[in-house]
Amino acid sequence: MKNTKKTAWQRITETVELKSKTWALGLVIAVLSSTGFAQNKVSHLTRDWLDFSDQTLGVQLKYPRHWKVWTQGDDIYLDKRSSVQKKKTKYAQIDSADRAFNGRIHSNDGLYLLHLSTGTGDFVRANIRYYVFEGLGKDLRLAYGRFNNESAEKIQTQQWSGYASPAICSTEDAGGFHAAGGMCYWSLISDGHKYVLTDSQPLETDQDARNVHLIVMSINFLKPKK
Repeated sequence: MKNTKKTAWQRITETVELKSKTWALGLVIAVLSSTGFAQNKVSHLTRDWLDFSDQTLGVQLKYPRHWKVWTQGDDIYLDKRSSVQKKKTKYAQIDSADRAFNGRIHSNDGLYLLHLSTGTGDFVRANIRYYVFEGLGKDLRLAYGRFNNESAEKIQTQQWSGYASPAICSTEDAGGFHAAGGMCYWSLISDGHKYVLTDSQPLETDQDARNVHLIVMSINFLKPKK
């Protein structure tokens, strides 16, 4: 019988590789969020994407045409699998122990790749509520995950501003639980009146990571109808 148990060296090597991927996603976030680049390039890179708009939630965004999008209460869910059905998602609420050790929020049914939680309030109020980012000198860094995260990247458009950060996160597969098996994405943005908190499940490819951040960068807050 083949021995599938990983050696200490294999675990170290995988962690190093994940840290490299995390750095790469951080670079994508930085490039796609830089002033002047964000508006024009994001519009260009998402020109063939589909539009999602919900006046009740007050949010508009773009997403890849092969993805699925659905809402549940104040939450927006997206998944890249066209076979996913738009059914009620068993979403686990943010738990301090879960986010501290796993770097992500567990979904009991695994039906989504990206989750956006919307609400009323500015960045400071939302960050106090969820404690997404913490102080790091003059900068902020993601407060989630068992590894020390690098400084979060400031992201902004002409309408809103916020922070985004990658994180090494846990995964589960046939081989069991892996504390540092994947790379996840977090961001918190606000226009001063409404906010969107974004979290992802483990991202399998660089394209997934790029698409996730482009979705966030495409967000517009809608003015309520009078």
